Amino acid sequence: SNMKAVVNSPHHMQAMVTFQKDMIADRDIQITELKKKIKILKSATKQLIANGSQRKTKRPPLPPLHDTQKTSSEKVSEMILMQKERRIEELSNKLKEMHNMITQKEESQHLLVKKNIQLQQDLYREKQFIKRFERTKAKLAKKPTVKASLWSSALDVVIPKQTNAEEDPEVLGVIAKLREKNDKLREQLRKREEIISEMGRRYEKIKDRNRDDHRNLMELQATMRELEENAAQAKIDANEELKLHNSRSAAVTNALKQDIQRLKARHAEDTRELISDHSEQLRTLHQRLKKKDHDSTASHRRLRASLMVKEEELTRELEAARMDAKSAEQMVQTLKEGFSVQKKSYDSKISTLKRELQVVLADKQAKEKEFMRAAECAEKRDKEKDRFWKKSFALLRAMRSAREKNLKKVLNQCQEDSKKAIESQISCTSEFERKAVEAKADAERKDNEIEKLSLILQSKQETVKKLEESVGDLQKSNENLQKSLENLEKSLKKKCTREADLMSELKERETAVSAAKTVRKNLEKSLRNLQQSLRESEESRKDLESQIQAVSSEKANLEESLRDLQRLREEMEEKLMDLQTQIDSERKSRENVEKIRENLQKSLGKTREGHQEELQEATTRISSLEADKKDLEKSNNLLGISKKSLEESLENLQKSLKSALDRLEASEREIESLKSNLHTALAERSSAQAEAEHTIAESEAAAASAAEEVRAIKARLERIKESKEMAEDLARSAQKEAQAARKAAEGDSSHLDALTLERAEKAEEALVAEKKVKEKLESQISQVEAWQVRMRHVVLTIQKEIERTKVCRARERKLIESKEKASQQDHHRRQEWEKEERERARKHFEHRFKVEMSKMEERLKMSDGGIKDGEREAMMDLFQQEKTRLEAQANKAAANAEKLKAKLEKQRENTRRWRAKARELQGRSPDGIPVKRGETKAVEEKSKKKTFTTAVTQTQARERLCKLLRKHNPSRLPNVDKLLTKFKNREEELIRLVKAKYEDKDQTSNSEGGLFGSVLGGSLGVVSNLGSGFGGLFNVNSQTSAPIPSESSKISANSKPTPDAKTRRSRKKLKTTRSEGDGPEKSKLKPTNAGNA
Repeated sequence: SNMKAVVNSPHHMQAMVTFQKDMIADRDIQITELKKKIKILKSATKQLIANGSQRKTKRPPLPPLHDTQKTSSEKVSEMILMQKERRIEELSNKLKEMHNMITQKEESQHLLVKKNIQLQQDLYREKQFIKRFERTKAKLAKKPTVKASLWSSALDVVIPKQTNAEEDPEVLGVIAKLREKNDKLREQLRKREEIISEMGRRYEKIKDRNRDDHRNLMELQATMRELEENAAQAKIDANEELKLHNSRSAAVTNALKQDIQRLKARHAEDTRELISDHSEQLRTLHQRLKKKDHDSTASHRRLRASLMVKEEELTRELEAARMDAKSAEQMVQTLKEGFSVQKKSYDSKISTLKRELQVVLADKQAKEKEFMRAAECAEKRDKEKDRFWKKSFALLRAMRSAREKNLKKVLNQCQEDSKKAIESQISCTSEFERKAVEAKADAERKDNEIEKLSLILQSKQETVKKLEESVGDLQKSNENLQKSLENLEKSLKKKCTREADLMSELKERETAVSAAKTVRKNLEKSLRNLQQSLRESEESRKDLESQIQAVSSEKANLEESLRDLQRLREEMEEKLMDLQTQIDSERKSRENVEKIRENLQKSLGKTREGHQEELQEATTRISSLEADKKDLEKSNNLLGISKKSLEESLENLQKSLKSALDRLEASEREIESLKSNLHTALAERSSAQAEAEHTIAESEAAAASAAEEVRAIKARLERIKESKEMAEDLARSAQKEAQAARKAAEGDSSHLDALTLERAEKAEEALVAEKKVKEKLESQISQVEAWQVRMRHVVLTIQKEIERTKVCRARERKLIESKEKASQQDHHRRQEWEKEERERARKHFEHRFKVEMSKMEERLKMSDGGIKDGEREAMMDLFQQEKTRLEAQANKAAANAEKLKAKLEKQRENTRRWRAKARELQGRSPDGIPVKRGETKAVEEKSKKKTFTTAVTQTQARERLCKLLRKHNPSRLPNVDKLLTKFKNREEELIRLVKAKYEDKDQTSNSEGGLFGSVLGGSLGVVSNLGSGFGGLFNVNSQTSAPIPSESSKISANSKPTPDAKTRRSRKKLKTTRSEGDGPEKSKLKPTNAGNA
């Protein structure tokens, strides 16, 4: 029944197939997970092994924290790790075998699936055949004649039965065909049932195998759990070891941090102490430097004069030394010639003596041979004569002994004489040698001094380089310390965050440990570098004192400049206070004028006759007072407008002051840079002057030593002459002795032989001694010549340096004179321009004052009809008092403006001096050596190009243009790029043009605001007119004051500001004010301009 159900339900087969596929997929997932776990375990074991090997090999060199020898726990852990590795290898092999089995099973399952798919296709075909059969059955059932046969055929198809009824032949043929098909289908169903039964058996076998596989998987999972437990224990052990290691590393890092903090604290204390010590020294040095600056100019001039005198003296002494050297050379040549002649004579004498000795020896040998023959003959002839010969020989021996004694006495005397002569020669030669040694020592001393000076220069240059390198090393060491501290903090944070997963913690902690080791090494290196830097800093502190002094002097200059700026600000505030006081005084003067008017009206009302006339006049006065009230209200409104304009002008003044202060700060920065350059240049110049003085002193000493050595050479030459005379005397005595020897040789041959031999030996010794003396003299002469060559070279170098200094001084003088002339011309032009502006402003002010006075008198005449003489004089006195007071205030303002101008001119002169000094320094090379004539122009052109190109970049120009256009004309902002492309490499000119276009318009509008206020307030009284006129004058003076040098004037020395544009603007202003000051009607025509101002 189960098999039939399986056959009848194909969906069940599909479900089984899907179930098998799901089982296979689950197994694949489990296998992949197991593989991943095995890989993780392998990596963990490898890392543990690597850590063990690193602990063996790469332990940190800290003896208290880590021991180099292995402990028992480490050995046990290594054994455990080895066992775990072996077990993991065995499990990996088992897993490989299981994987192979699973792959084989998967292949068999795939084959089964394919067979199931074929069976499903066959079942589908059979279903379709049954459906067709049912359709044909339905068609046949519709025919009435064939209903019974069809029903029977259908019953036979479904349930095979035999019918005995007669049927049609067609129906019988159809039924036979259907039966055949039915038989075939039954056979196929039987075969398929058998196949399905076999498939069921195979499925049971597969289930059994799957159960076995499940059991094996369970066992593997158990083993994996054990391995995971072991790995967890190993991780715990490793974590404990890492914690210990981290605790030790944290202790080490803390100790290092404490050491670093201590070092920093010590360094800070040392620096504070140094600063406190140097600040006191700087104060004293600053005072000394001020005195030295005053004395330096005079001393420089004196030095120049002294240098010129010394140069002339040196030239004279050098000429004298050259003449002495020439005379010494001539003397040496004469001595050489004399020595050559003496040598030739001595050689000839020696050759003659040798020949004579040879002749004497030949005679002696012949005589000896004859004597021996005669003796032999005598012995043979007569033995009896032996006694006679013995007696004769005894007499001869006695004679010989006497002669030998006499000869010995003579020889002793000759030896003593020769010894005395040799001792005298030796003493002379020793003295000569001693003096030569002294000369050599002097020359060596001079060479050593020159070498020492060169070494000192090199050491100074090296110290400067070392200072720069030490500063760079200190900065680098500080950066490295900061980086190392940041790395330590990052590593600690990483360690804190990486405690979630054990495997990730192991990996990341191992990386952190390696990073900590590298950091330790870096920290140790940084500590060593810090120690070295501290040592170098202690060595460089002495050298930095000079730099600190220079910085302190620059600080003092900056403080002075800041004080000047504060004074300028205070003066501007005082001016503002004066303006406010003037406004108050104007109000008081108005009240006084009103009181005077009331008093005048009362006095006039009492004096007039008739009540009717008084009533009429009262009515007229009331009407005039009402008109005056209206005018006063208008004047108050205008005063409010003028106040607003004054406030705006004050704001603009404050802005201009801020811009001026910014420019002053920029100029001060430039001045500081120029000062630093000047300090370096002055130091180089002072060093060069010191070197020049030292070289001059050395040349003087060398000249003196040369003169002394020339004198010594002369004395030596005299001694050489004396020794020469002594040698000639010795030669003469030798000749005399040779003649005596010849004479004695004729008398007695044996005596002659001894004397000649001894004298010949003495002569040869004397010749050898003379040769040695000659060689010594020649060596000394060569040394003297070499010394003379050196002296000539030194003299030539000194002359070249003197010529270079002269050329540099001439260039400096020309540059200074040209720059002074240019500055004087600019100063005179500015003074003339300022005078013209002041005169114009004063004339305009006087004209306006007269016009307003005439207007007031006309108004008084029109209002009162007539004024008495006393009252008019009182009015005029009041007006004159107010006039004098206002003129005094104007004079004070002009004096303050002149003071400001004077201060600005002083600052400009200082900047010009600094620039002149900087340009002078540009004519020198960076080593302090003056540049040649053709090189100065190239250097200046390069400096100009550099200053013009590096002053303003395109981005800076863009920012500045955007700021200006946002303030004044934001509609032109999109055209900035086009302007920059047009004015490429001329950004400063563009900025200057934009400023001239907008900012100067604002200044003119601010200056015209006061003038419009004065014009519109002309009908209200003299005091208001005078106040507004004074406001306009103050604005004009503030504009006519010397402008602060802009950045372009600082950068390009050629583009100097000319007062042409400003004069044109001031003339336009005066024209407008004059046209507006002709009457009150014209001023009333333009009230909108005043309001806008």
